[in-house]
Parts: sequence; structure tokens; C-alpha cells
Amino acid sequence: QLIQTQKYIIDFIDNLNYPFVFNLANGFDLIADSPQSVLHPLYVVINFFLDDKIILQSIFVKIHMFFFILGLYFYLKDKINNNIISIILIFSISNSMAFTENISHPFFISVYCYFPFILIMVDKIILNSKRLEFIFFTLLLTLMLLVGHFQHQFIFLCFLMVYLVQKLIVKKINFRKFIDIIFCIMISFIIALPQLLPVFDLMLTGERSNIGGIGRFSQSLSGLGITGYLFPGFNLTFFKYFQDHYNLFSTAPSLVEGLHYIGILPLVIFSFFLTKINKDLFKDAIFISIIFLFLRALGIFFILNLFLNYLPLFGQFRAPIRNLYLVDFLIFIFIAINFKKYFLISDLRNFVYKFYKYYIFLILSIFLIAMFFGF
Repeated sequence: QLIQTQKYIIDFIDNLNYPFVFNLANGFDLIADSPQSVLHPLYVVINFFLDDKIILQSIFVKIHMFFFILGLYFYLKDKINNNIISIILIFSISNSMAFTENISHPFFISVYCYFPFILIMVDKIILNSKRLEFIFFTLLLTLMLLVGHFQHQFIFLCFLMVYLVQKLIVKKINFRKFIDIIFCIMISFIIALPQLLPVFDLMLTGERSNIGGIGRFSQSLSGLGITGYLFPGFNLTFFKYFQDHYNLFSTAPSLVEGLHYIGILPLVIFSFFLTKINKDLFKDAIFISIIFLFLRALGIFFILNLFLNYLPLFGQFRAPIRNLYLVDFLIFIFIAINFKKYFLISDLRNFVYKFYKYYIFLILSIFLIAMFFGF
């Protein structure tokens, strides 16, 4: 999908030959093939210094993964006063299955590099509102858009709007500042128009021009996907031994995009904070966003999505389960934001004991059921 068109892109960068090729008598604008990230400044810079062009996309992704880890470090270091917990969280999210195994969609991984830095800028804008912070915020959003593909950018911007509106409602941000942030988002879209317009033009001639359709619900989150957070091997086992029934229970999420195991310890800490915050959960903007994205990930299994499926943008992206990428990320952000307020090692130790008691009981129950039915 990427390599066969990359040579035309490289020719465009090196010789300024516009990448417009004819395929099966149909004109195809390769700038409109947004996953190539052809107009991203980093992509252009790497091309100038790289002799082996075939690994250009790989280098692009690896650099973004490095900055993703760096961004997480800067975001977490002021919020978590326990270095061991910080290292565990950074290692867990940067090595989670959904991120490290999704090599077939490298643009998904690259998009997430910008999220920690954007959240850092949002926090700074809420506190200071300096002009330079608005400029950096706009620049980061523009670079995020230029990575391409746009589904994960749309998911992130949905979260960002939920986050900002909640801050506005609880008066942690005034209306003027809220409008300034929206203006910066609009400016970033204007700057990215050389990439966005060809994509939109190509979309009008393809299947994505239509809103809705049952095909948009392929890869909806089901019980199999949810169990992956606790039992990552269960999904694979079901796929391997019960393939005839796999699609019936899963609406066909791939084992790459459908498996979102982030580690037991982060899940334990997240659950621990949920019990601590309890009645005030729906005052937390991150938790509200997690719930919203989780319900979107359910796809056909949540009735509201049937209506959203016939709205622009909401009804033009497939694979609802991809919302879980951002859910995974926000679980760590939720932990970071609430860490200093609710973390107490003695309370966590007691909670871990109870959690693992039920966890082991579940594993043994599944094992005994499997033995009983002769699996």
C-alpha cells in the first residue's frame, strides 16, 4: 500500500515532478494518498539525507515513536512524583500491542506522537495564554494533520472538544480562551489545506463520499475486544480454534487493531483511581472522554452510533474499534492527572491484593470451563 506509491512521491520531492499518475485509465493524485505524509516537513527532510529511500517511512515512524516517548516523559514528570511508576507507564503505553504491532498502519503510530505535546500546550494555554504557546499549539496541530489518514486526528479532535467544553462548563477556562483555542485549530486546518484539499477531492470520487452504511461498523468493539485488556491470549485462541464463529462475536476486528492489552499494572492503577474518585468521576474531563470514545468504539453495539453514522465525518470513517487507541492513551493521562491527589501506596497495595484475587479466580474459571468442554 505504501511502497508501491512511495517512489513517485520521492521523485516529486527530488525533482518537483507533481505526483499525478494514471492507474487503470483513472487519474490518481498521490498527494491525496495521505498516509504517505508527503507534505510533512520531517518526511521531506529525511528524504534529503537518506540514500536508501525504501526505508524512508520506517525512519519517519521511528523518529515519531521516539518523540512520543519523549512527550510522555515531559507530560508525566510534573504530574507523577514516583519515578518507578512513571517509567512503568511510559514503557507500557509505548510497548502496548496496539502500537507496536500495527506496522501495517504506520501513520496511526506517528499521529500519536503529537498528543502529549498538544496536551502540554493546552495546559500551558489554560494557565498562561502566552502568544508563543498558541503558536506552538497551532504548529503541533498542523504537523499532526500532515501525518495523514485523518481518522485518528478526527478521534483526537473529538476528545479535545469534549475536554475543552467540560473545562468551559466547570469554569476552568473562560469563553475567550476557548474561542482562541478553536481559532488556532481552524488556522492549523488552513495551513494544512495543500494536503487536505487533494484528499477531499479524491474522496468525492470514492466510497468515502457516502455517509453511513453498515460497512462502517466492521470492526466494532465486542466482548472479545474488551477481554483483551485482561486476557490478551483469549482473542487469539478464539480466532485460532473457533474461526467459523469469530466474526459473529467480533464483527471482524483484526488481531492487530482489535487487541488493546496495555499491561495489568496500569489497568490496576486506573481501576484504583476510579474507586477513589467515585462520585466525582463525571466531573473529570478525561474520564468523560474515555466513556465517549469507548461508546464510539462499540460501533453497531451502541444505538447512538446508528444515528451518528449518518452525520458527516462520523459516518465516513470505518473500524470503530480504532477509538480504543486513544482510550489506551487517555487511561495513562487519567492516571497522571489524578496521581498526586489520590495515590497512596498502602491503599494501592490493598487494592492490588483484591484485584489479583479476582483476576486469578477468573483465569482458573476460564481454564476449568475450557477443560470441561474439551478445548
